[in-house]
Amino acid sequence: MPTPPPRPRPRRHRFSRQGAYQVVFEPPESDAEFISTTLGIADLLAALADMVEDYRDDLIRRRMPAPIVAQWTTAAEELREAAYNARNAATTFADIFEESREIAAAGIRILGGRNAA
Repeated sequence: MPTPPPRPRPRRHRFSRQGAYQVVFEPPESDAEFISTTLGIADLLAALADMVEDYRDDLIRRRMPAPIVAQWTTAAEELREAAYNARNAATTFADIFEESREIAAAGIRILGGRNAA
């Protein structure tokens, strides 16, 4: 028995096949910038996952063959996994450098590989 098509859900995002997209991530200048950019990337990946799911649902409604639809399901799942990993990168960064921030807040300057002059 074939699987019934998914119930329609409200579209979260509108997709278009026209247009160009440019996403630029500048190298971070600070820890806050790194965390902010990383979380922004996570949000972007999650939004793309939503859009891919919406597109996949449209394909299902149009009776696209299951092996094709399955590829879009996998793409959405992997985008969600990538978003999860990006969020974890931000959390891991914050955890690893928490002690350094506490030391700096106490007034000790951390110079790293830069000249102390």
